[in-house]
Amino acid sequence: MIPIKNNLEDFIEKIEQLGDAICSCNDEEKLYVYLKTYNTFCYLYELNSVDSVFIEEIDSNDFYKDVLDRGCKKDFHKTDTMFLNDKGKLEKICLRDSFYLEDILEDFSKTKFYKDKEKLYNKRFKSNELYDILINFFKEENKEMLDIFEELRESKRFYRLTSSEDLLSNALSIFNPLDKKSSILVRRNLVNIRFLEAYVHEVAHVLDYNSVLKNSNEFETALYASNSLLSEVTSTVYSLKIYDYMLENGILVDDAVIGLANTLLAYTISLDTASLICALSDEDYLKLSLFSPREKDIIDLLKKNNPEFLVNEDLPKDILMEHVDITETMQYAYGCLLSKCLFQKNNLDKFLQLKDKYPSVLDLKEAGFDIGKDAHVLTKHLEKYL
Repeated sequence: MIPIKNNLEDFIEKIEQLGDAICSCNDEEKLYVYLKTYNTFCYLYELNSVDSVFIEEIDSNDFYKDVLDRGCKKDFHKTDTMFLNDKGKLEKICLRDSFYLEDILEDFSKTKFYKDKEKLYNKRFKSNELYDILINFFKEENKEMLDIFEELRESKRFYRLTSSEDLLSNALSIFNPLDKKSSILVRRNLVNIRFLEAYVHEVAHVLDYNSVLKNSNEFETALYASNSLLSEVTSTVYSLKIYDYMLENGILVDDAVIGLANTLLAYTISLDTASLICALSDEDYLKLSLFSPREKDIIDLLKKNNPEFLVNEDLPKDILMEHVDITETMQYAYGCLLSKCLFQKNNLDKFLQLKDKYPSVLDLKEAGFDIGKDAHVLTKHLEKYL
């Protein structure tokens, strides 16, 4: 079993420590990171509690608000520069991969297998059954992930994530620059395939943060975790690898196939939305990137500026996102696109050692990671069941 703390009382101490660091910090770049982390801890705590933990001295201080504003603009500038240089190439690749995956998934959804087994995605298991799969996967795939998992478990840094509708994730991870450690928040213990993938995904985030920390400092690591367009790549690869591991080893095969199909569907939706973002003019993108527009507004803006713009009409209207976090959407798109290049462990190890966390598509290709590669490696498993 995984010990999950049902309250976030530890967060109060972390918030107070961050408050002290904020009040004594004279370096604006470090101060920005402390403020950003402080706000995240406060937000997560207050989702689980009726009590407010914001520190008045910090929350009402205009100087700190200005620091956050300046830091945010500088932070976004790095991400925006990386994206704007490549969005023409990315639009075509996102559309191509999205259509390819949609074709595979549409055929798969019509099969008798899918219709008979679809409910397996929410099938409940005994925690120890999925726990054994998780441990054996870490042992075989990456022993460093096993060490990370055990350290998180022993230091009791797994926390219960609120069921609030404000957060749609099954799990999330947070890196604290003060102690240089990560914590993982989860909605449930290992009760079904979705949560097995969620645990793998978040432990992979911590692996990623630790790798960045080896080549940079804690402040750069914290900024990478929240803003770099590469920050969902490692976690996406391992979200897919857990299904590959199960299918290659004959473990809960039917459940794994349905889990894989649902995960690839989620990535297809991200790729579709990413292609819309890529189609925006630079000016419109910069206007929208600082807040979360509705997906419908993005489409309307594209049609207004280009009456001939074609939207994928095959997508069901109910999957259009009410609010699009542009940075997060592109992070998942990069994750899906790069996962094709990183299934071999030596490639993933090489990727984790990249020092430039804001590379261009050309830089990635020269480093051996060509996001223009055709076809997703995992569709072989779905095609087997068509």
